[in-house]
Amino acid sequence: MPDISVIIPVYNTGEILLETVNSVLEQSYSGFELIIVDDGSNPETQKIISSLQDDRIRVIRQENSGVASARNTGISAAQGRYIALLDHDDLWHKDKLGIQKKLLDEDQDAVLVYSSVEPFGSSDTIQIPDYPVISGNVFLSELEQNKIHSTSCVMFRRSTVMENAVRFVTEMVPCDDWHFYLHLARFGKFLHSAAVPVYYRLHSGNQSSNVAKMYHAGLRVLDDTVNNAGVISSETSVPISEILQTANRHKAKHLRGLANKAYAGRDYRAACGYIRSELKSCFSFKACAIYCAVKIMSLFR
Repeated sequence: MPDISVIIPVYNTGEILLETVNSVLEQSYSGFELIIVDDGSNPETQKIISSLQDDRIRVIRQENSGVASARNTGISAAQGRYIALLDHDDLWHKDKLGIQKKLLDEDQDAVLVYSSVEPFGSSDTIQIPDYPVISGNVFLSELEQNKIHSTSCVMFRRSTVMENAVRFVTEMVPCDDWHFYLHLARFGKFLHSAAVPVYYRLHSGNQSSNVAKMYHAGLRVLDDTVNNAGVISSETSVPISEILQTANRHKAKHLRGLANKAYAGRDYRAACGYIRSELKSCFSFKACAIYCAVKIMSLFR
């Protein structure tokens, strides 16, 4: 039985997948299985997957259902005590699995460990933010903002996700990872692994390049948190008032972002609507002033 299950969701990746898979097969810690979930790829990618020859590789094929579904399929099939996720275009340092496993082995109260990223490649649309490191009981800190750069960075306990039905939710894409971390943070500590980075490939296809989609998905995550604040409070011992205050403050930021995009596109009516919603979430005199200015502009369109 492997200690670690590595899950790579795949959809029409092309030969870039070979480099990613090799970064797993060349890990200094070898007690793992590699589950490749083919999410309805084209024949070219299927041929590449079929060319992979290693006893540790398992391939699961499903109809195209999206990356959240593919990750869930891998989680359900995993046999390891720990699960590590890897996107098809990212790469791992050779010691990534061994270092993260050791950290989880040594702290039984920890449910997840994550690494920082080192970006490579090129993109005009993606900028990697400099997030502060989080560790310990991180629910409130993670609710303020998702501080884990990529799912390729994480390893978590299989028992925790299975016992508490922690899954990736399709409706939350592309913030399904953030929703997953918030759910998992309700049941234990997070650790940060500073020793080795994950190599995060930059390109125009990164999901985070679609800013408006990110804002809308983030709002769904935050609404879900508000709706479940009572349960979350009982699990985390964080007061309901703090959960609601933090979630609503973050909602206001997302709504302001959508208002700015609408304003830039001269859709003043939509901008007014987003700012109205912002004021309901988190009142500020600045938002009031912006609303009045945009409302006046909308009257002269």
